[in-house]
Amino acid sequence: MKFPGRRKNKHYFPVTEKERVDISQSYGDDDSFHIVGIDQPLVDIECNVDDSFLDQYQLQKGQSQLIDSKTCDEIYAILKEQKRIKGEFAGGTVGNTLHNFCTLSEERAVLLGAISKNITVGDYSFKYISSTSSKVDLNHLQPCGSSMGRAICFITPDGERTFGISKGCMNDLFKFDRLIPMNSGAEAVETALKLTRRWGYDVKKIPENQAQIIVCADNFHGRTLGIISASTDPDSRRGFGPYLPGFIVVPYGDIAALEKLLKDPAQASTIAGFMVEPIQGEAGVVVPPDGYLKKARELTKAANVLLVADEVQTGLARTGKMLACDHENVKPDLLILGKALSGGVLPISAVLTSNEVMLTLKPGEHGSTFGGNPLACVVARAAMDVILDENLIEQAEKLGNIFRAELKAMNAPIVELVRGRGLLNAAVIRPHGKNEKGEPRTAKDVCYDFADAGLLAKQTHTHIIRFAPPLVITESELARGLGIIKKVLFSV
Repeated sequence: MKFPGRRKNKHYFPVTEKERVDISQSYGDDDSFHIVGIDQPLVDIECNVDDSFLDQYQLQKGQSQLIDSKTCDEIYAILKEQKRIKGEFAGGTVGNTLHNFCTLSEERAVLLGAISKNITVGDYSFKYISSTSSKVDLNHLQPCGSSMGRAICFITPDGERTFGISKGCMNDLFKFDRLIPMNSGAEAVETALKLTRRWGYDVKKIPENQAQIIVCADNFHGRTLGIISASTDPDSRRGFGPYLPGFIVVPYGDIAALEKLLKDPAQASTIAGFMVEPIQGEAGVVVPPDGYLKKARELTKAANVLLVADEVQTGLARTGKMLACDHENVKPDLLILGKALSGGVLPISAVLTSNEVMLTLKPGEHGSTFGGNPLACVVARAAMDVILDENLIEQAEKLGNIFRAELKAMNAPIVELVRGRGLLNAAVIRPHGKNEKGEPRTAKDVCYDFADAGLLAKQTHTHIIRFAPPLVITESELARGLGIIKKVLFSV
């Protein structure tokens, strides 16, 4: 499955009718020039050309000029054939970082806790397998020839390519009318909350300043003031009051509690939405009872209440489906995506919804300075291409089943429970022994033991360890990680 209009050109010149380029001389090199796409400022080809070559194509040094796409292609082909190209790379800070990492060739470069054969930081060199990448999913910078490498190298300025994430997300994958791009997951959640309230006032006709949104206990939707007002976590809320009113808290997974609220006419008349995580990640990978989301969808629809699914942690193949909601064939009214939307390369998040909901916002009423910037959008689109092209949904389902089965089969005395879906999993740890401070050992102590043995994992609360390796992890890497886990669990 591919997005419409996906580029197949193998070079940096865009395939548009006319493009503005700039010819600049390399510092300290009389015959080396950079051809830079001005309309796409991260595109840069360094090449050896003389005045006669520039004159042949009417290119002027130090000037910006428009040339047609056919000439672009011809120039590139000749430069390539005559071996005049000294380097092809993205320019600017991000581009140069990519160019430097791509010299690692088959090695997977280190980025955001990636799977890596070798990590070198300063004078220290060590090896790790990561199981902490649920927030970025792809979690490594692939070689330039890979899809994610092309995501940064091949940036084009035309609307369909640059902003094609909207078209692809809405039509090909998620079947929504509208998408509003933001940067962080928290921004997207705040956007969804605003949309839900606005829809409540404009469409449901809730009296002014009376709109309420139902949330679940032990949720984690972010750290802004508005979001922590919906939280029940003391660590998130302490010292930040007073809080934003308008939230009703119900126990997670308790469909009876939700039903009671939505079937109470006095309450339901002012309820605009129900915001829920399909799986509560920060709470410890808590999977709700089977049928919970489907029943919640039925109840919210009957009560004229929006179902808002926060898939920032669970979305985009992480749980063995494109969305965690897909496990119950549920389509929410608002879908929140983030973190993995760009494969961990750049900040981008999004809220997807219907025309009815999105168009309650009028120009100037909501926005973000960098939300939907062209580079982030094209990287996000490439990240989704990677998910589809490399069958990462199926891989997450397969490897997740292997991981949970193997972890359960270990029968480690300190493991009380194993749970999860796809490659989002957790182990509940029993109290055991004392640490070096003489205190009862917790999940954090076990995570330190994992790190010493070469595996990265993260505790949540005091007794839960989350395992969320990159979606690109191989079966052999997973087996090696399981070996480390077994060794540590039976040595404490």
